[in-house]
Amino acid sequence: MTPPREVETEYREVLAMDLFAWVGPDEFEIGLKQGVLPVGLVPLVAINRNEIDRELLHAQLRAQAALGGRTIYLVRFRAAEIIQRIEPISFQWTTI
Repeated sequence: MTPPREVETEYREVLAMDLFAWVGPDEFEIGLKQGVLPVGLVPLVAINRNEIDRELLHAQLRAQAALGGRTIYLVRFRAAEIIQRIEPISFQWTTI
């Protein structure tokens, strides 16, 4: 059975998507860096580079780099394959 055209289009769009993340070493390993944003402490990962490459975050990352004495990097990831897919569940609504 062939998947619907919108699923094929969505699949191609997901594989073409870039993911940007600030990464760097801490005392244990290299991993995602976190920043303080209005919503709280969040991992610094985004699909849109402009959302994550901001001066507000640069100041926080410079402070983290200075405190830890280690370099922090903005890295672009490109999807290589889709490993797992979770499909929406179809509901049958009934009225009483």
